[in-house]
Amino acid sequence: MKVSEFMVSNVMSCHLDGSVKDAAKLMHDNDFSVIPIVDRENYLQGIITTADFIGQNVNIPDALADIKKILGELHYFGNIEAIYKRVEDKKLKDVMIKRPFTVTPNESLTYVIRMMQVKKIKRIPVVESNKLVGMVTRDDLIKAFIKSKSN
Repeated sequence: MKVSEFMVSNVMSCHLDGSVKDAAKLMHDNDFSVIPIVDRENYLQGIITTADFIGQNVNIPDALADIKKILGELHYFGNIEAIYKRVEDKKLKDVMIKRPFTVTPNESLTYVIRMMQVKKIKRIPVVESNKLVGMVTRDDLIKAFIKSKSN
């Protein structure tokens, strides 16, 4: 089964110059855990995920504590509300995950599942000639399962 058979093709996205606040509102209002970030021609430039609002570990050699990065801001148990306030108007191009892992519509279900396992990711943008054409999430794998049972 190919990705095109179970991906979501009507994907909302944000523009590179959009703000973190705009992306957060779109994610919240639509119950999304990821938003693709595109340029004016719909070429995928990056993504922002709910994990970016929690923080990712930053590898700093010889650091005596776990340092996190939330939406481009380094912190060590800093005031998260203050960080959120500082970043709300930042442009997405400055905080997004650049060059996310992608698949094409012709990739197989097996490949998608393997990559989700290996890369420990829950969602994958689908691109054709680097243009965003869809999204595959773990929920879409249920759709693939149902489709495979009906064949």
